[in-house]
Amino acid sequence: MAQDKGYSRIQMPWAEPDLPPLSAALALASESPTELHLRDANDLTEDSICALLENLATNGHVKTVKIETTVDRRRIATALCSALASNRTVQDLEVGISIDASDQGLFGKVAKALATNRTVTRVCFKSSHISLRSLKSIAYMLSKNTAVTRLELGLSQYTPTKRLAIISRGLLKNHSVVHFTLTCLPHPNHVSFRVFSTLRRNISLLNLAVSLLTCRRLNRQAAETFELLSDNASFVPYVMKVTEKTEERARWAVKSAKVYIQEHYFELTGVVKGKLECHPGTGTQIDRLHSDCLCAITQYLKLSDVVLVADDSPVRLRNKHI
Repeated sequence: MAQDKGYSRIQMPWAEPDLPPLSAALALASESPTELHLRDANDLTEDSICALLENLATNGHVKTVKIETTVDRRRIATALCSALASNRTVQDLEVGISIDASDQGLFGKVAKALATNRTVTRVCFKSSHISLRSLKSIAYMLSKNTAVTRLELGLSQYTPTKRLAIISRGLLKNHSVVHFTLTCLPHPNHVSFRVFSTLRRNISLLNLAVSLLTCRRLNRQAAETFELLSDNASFVPYVMKVTEKTEERARWAVKSAKVYIQEHYFELTGVVKGKLECHPGTGTQIDRLHSDCLCAITQYLKLSDVVLVADDSPVRLRNKHI
């Protein structure tokens, strides 16, 4: 199977004797599968699964991981979190509780491991219902993570409004998630409205940031939005999707937009309306500097460092030391 690359094309229940060769395949680039499905983890020993996940940590080919476990097999959750902290290729992650019960905080461990992950774009948690501890950890993940664009909660029981509110507050601090799915639809209320309005906001902000790349909008609003989102791990993939560019060209476009902001910093912030001109002086003044020198200065500034006063005409620096 390894020689014929069969591990990437079949899906059948794993048995204990399968795991050593599968683990060895994960360690070899020439034999590695691109998807790893462990939905029968209860029939396998923790030692074998942990050894498998240890090899996943350094694997560079697996893009999809789907695993089901039970709350009493916490070593598996710990090994998965360690793998996610090191792995740089997994994009699709699905974690489930195979017995009809609460996750008892297990999902929370995975969510904390994803807080700083920059490659996983889709996360799905499946269980009967989710614990309060895990909900808080998922909200924390949302407030820190910049790569996840799709979050799915496959819960067989209804999520109370107060618990959904925890997720909604995490979403408010997130600018990358554009898809959020609950298997049991929430009742229409202020919390569900907050969730869906946040998703609409994120989509609008992403489109506004992309408009700077495509030169459709070259104003401060688009530039500030681009500045806010351009370093997010999910931004380049979104640019590729919207503009149909290759990854290389999308990254080049992002870099070019950053240079444009640096070169036109004073115009975009409103400090300069037409032409930069200084009164005569004895030394070299800013209007005598060429674009490379200006970029060397403005690369340390953000558009948000300059704010407009009430009448929207004069400007002042927000940071007094600049």
